[in-house]
Amino acid sequence: MFPAAPAAPPAPPQQTARRLVPPLVLRGVSWRSYRELRDDPGNERVRLTYDAASRRLEISVPGKRHENVAELLGYFVAAFGRIRRLNIIPVGSTTWRKADVGGAEGDKAFYVGRSAADLALNGNFPDLDGGDVPPDLVLEVDVTSPGVEKLPIYAGLGVPEVWTWENDVVVARRLGDGGYRVVADSVELPGFPLAFAAELVATRADAATFELEEAFAAHLRADG
Repeated sequence: MFPAAPAAPPAPPQQTARRLVPPLVLRGVSWRSYRELRDDPGNERVRLTYDAASRRLEISVPGKRHENVAELLGYFVAAFGRIRRLNIIPVGSTTWRKADVGGAEGDKAFYVGRSAADLALNGNFPDLDGGDVPPDLVLEVDVTSPGVEKLPIYAGLGVPEVWTWENDVVVARRLGDGGYRVVADSVELPGFPLAFAAELVATRADAATFELEEAFAAHLRADG
């Protein structure tokens, strides 16, 4: 259970980033307050997930385990693009938000097969309300129970595909009319070995990172 929080607007950004123990859910948060918190440079290292419909805001700070898994999966996506000669543009944990939906930061996000010139990559926060394009693929590492469910937010933002890692399993979900449904294979990265990637991540305590990267690349080359 998350600690109770008042319905009043949250504390000033600097205090919020410094004093709150994540994850924490605030209720009754306005879109304006969320934007002020998100845009404040003092909160750069804090993850904010905001659901506009319920006016709930989750505040969290990723830990070592979380970041280690996310980085490994990001390495594997980069290796897949390099070996399969795909144009994959990483955009990290960029904030994606729309006023009537909310906002979230994936652990990793990617554009696939798009021209960099058309994506306004020199900007800071993408303006999805103004016509900017959401990422084609988002990776989420769920090592704690979320206080605010991210999948409905990503669906409202128009993210076509989301991968989630939990308990050493990577699951791909594809957006359809009724929300996300689990799919056996990625549509954005067809042929990506999800199960093998998860197996490698599960051995991360017993192998060097370069060994995991080399094993993944060797697996791809063996598959042709």
